[in-house]
Amino acid sequence: MPHVVRTRISANGRIVLPKAMREALGARPGDEVLLRLDDVGIVIYTQARALAAIRAELRRHVPEGVSLVDELIADRRAEFEREAAGSAPSAARRGRAAHASRRP
Repeated sequence: MPHVVRTRISANGRIVLPKAMREALGARPGDEVLLRLDDVGIVIYTQARALAAIRAELRRHVPEGVSLVDELIADRRAEFEREAAGSAPSAARRGRAAHASRRP
């Protein structure tokens, strides 16, 4: 399949994507596609392909098998434990203090 094809824009602004390109894109009639305007022209892609590209980019920075969600939860639990063990005021005391400081 050629990577560049020529097509026309209809009077109402529509273009026809050739069948080979729709198939390569994995797009079916009624599917939504994303359009991005860049310096060269318009790039057309599906949401699934966009997500796959984002995941691939993230994998360049996050090793396979590492869960950022699990790391975030572990960090938050450790932070909670540090605050609970320290002298951090309770949520109720913080709320009363904030409310009292707003009084005229």
